[in-house]
Amino acid sequence: MEVKPSDTIRFDTNPDRLQIYWFGTASHYIQFGEIALLTDPFVTAELEKHRKAQSDQLEVKRTFGRLKQPPDAIFIGHSHGDHLLDAHTAMLKISTWNQVPLYGSQSTQYILMGHGNSDLNDRVKVVKSTPYGEWVPLPISKQKSDKGYSIEYMALKTAHTPHFSFAPLLVDNFSFSGTLLDGIIDKPLSKPPTSMDYQSGEVYNFLFRFRHDNTEFIVMMLGSPMPLIDYPQSLPPQGIPIDVVFGLTANADNVNDYPKEQMERLKPRVIILSHFNNFFHKNADEILHIEGHPLVDIEQYLLDVQKIADYPGFEKIIVPAITEFDGDLIRNVILIDSKK
Repeated sequence: MEVKPSDTIRFDTNPDRLQIYWFGTASHYIQFGEIALLTDPFVTAELEKHRKAQSDQLEVKRTFGRLKQPPDAIFIGHSHGDHLLDAHTAMLKISTWNQVPLYGSQSTQYILMGHGNSDLNDRVKVVKSTPYGEWVPLPISKQKSDKGYSIEYMALKTAHTPHFSFAPLLVDNFSFSGTLLDGIIDKPLSKPPTSMDYQSGEVYNFLFRFRHDNTEFIVMMLGSPMPLIDYPQSLPPQGIPIDVVFGLTANADNVNDYPKEQMERLKPRVIILSHFNNFFHKNADEILHIEGHPLVDIEQYLLDVQKIADYPGFEKIIVPAITEFDGDLIRNVILIDSKK
């Protein structure tokens, strides 16, 4: 197991390895040579701004604006504020991102329409559950495709992992769990979204395939694990060789048999913990809690993963650190080499 890797690099477009930056919560920049994706852009780590649904423009530009290569697309797993709040700022305020599209649910599109920007609206694409097991090509520039690059994805419908659960009661073995802001936005907003407008909406896990000539990486965004008996198509078909899984860490104990059931099915080479920091404070490495109640038990999650991570091809578990920019240096970057 690797804990808080400290790889420090200078920007490059090496097509033989995957470079992963983590900006907190579920915000990951995944770069493979000259292609890249960004998931769930959110860096407004200040409770008062979060409550007022105010994107921190300076922090967004200070963070995402320092990426030397704009993402080919942004993907949103669900529409809560800690996944979507900073998307419009990044798309509209970073000059080199003026053509970056965003893929998300119908609720995601309707929420972003509240900002009243026609250019933004034109760049938001609604994903639907793809025919199960089929890859969808992601449009990229002709210049990149001519060099042998491609990106494909699967959108896998799921539900938001419960934020809380109660143990079974004595009567009828009854149990209860629930998710905050678990609604659907069914029409375009007519004004900028409030914190209550950031409902989860339709929820997706995503599988990505990055290719360049004969090299490929397959990456799973397991942002909302749910029991497979209830959501059998929330994971891809068995047998796909997955290189990296970003595993939700917050609320993990609210899903029966997670992470065991999911990781035994996916069998990734590398497991990277995701969404375990407290996004309500500037200290992005603080363990997530609300009003003193911890929502993450990293030690237990790691123990659970290590119990089943003995399948052929498994390499490592990584607990990431927040990526930082220091002049030309980029600190805390996860580097994944191509299969041997």
